[in-house]
Amino acid sequence: MKRGWVWVVMLLGAVACGGGAGLPTDDGGPGGDDSGPDPAGSDDGRNMALPPLPEGTLWPLTAGSTWMYRIHDPDVGQPFEKTVRVLGEAAVPQSAGVATVVTSEQPFLNYVEKSWQVVKDGIALRVREEDRRSGFLVRVTTWDPATVKSIADVPPDLAWVHVAQINETVQLMADGSVTTKPRQYTWRVLSLNETVTVPAGTFQTVKIHRERTDNDKLGKGRTYWLAPGVGKVKEDGERLEELLFYDVK
Repeated sequence: MKRGWVWVVMLLGAVACGGGAGLPTDDGGPGGDDSGPDPAGSDDGRNMALPPLPEGTLWPLTAGSTWMYRIHDPDVGQPFEKTVRVLGEAAVPQSAGVATVVTSEQPFLNYVEKSWQVVKDGIALRVREEDRRSGFLVRVTTWDPATVKSIADVPPDLAWVHVAQINETVQLMADGSVTTKPRQYTWRVLSLNETVTVPAGTFQTVKIHRERTDNDKLGKGRTYWLAPGVGKVKEDGERLEELLFYDVK
């Protein structure tokens, strides 16, 4: 036990599989500036190399794995917790496919999200999502093709960009209404080895940014810090999520 997502529509740059020991940092990697190392005996650490990025997937989907996050949402007014669990593979409702079922529970809001996810070509994809409040199904969302949830493989370099164009269909249980709208998301890698500290500990992470690029009035998007073998340790955007605990099987 360790502590501590839409098929590709358009891919600019190559996606490579696996971890990346010694991958470059934001400043070009160890000794990234060309001024040379600090004189002997310097202890400010500015030019010290970061530890190699660990091996492992950035988005574990192994049955029994659990993550707990502390959330700060300006619309809520006080911190609350979210627990994410991987239940295992199951048939996707109203589909012939099979995917991994993941639940996200937020007891403070009486809210549970259940999603069906698969990993294809290094991308974690969300096929279907069901939202429940106080135990009642309130919304079902599907995507054609499946939508990117996150990335699973470490990108090859800082030039990595992924653009996903999808149709999102939302069914509201209260009135039975169904609406379908086009969406476009652009994912970019901001860092291939960034140290981040959260309540669960300090991690070497890949930093990814996602934004809606079909509408430039929607805000700045979301930024994710993903640790190999662990998964998401931090998210910032509409709200801040930080990892409190994890158990990856």
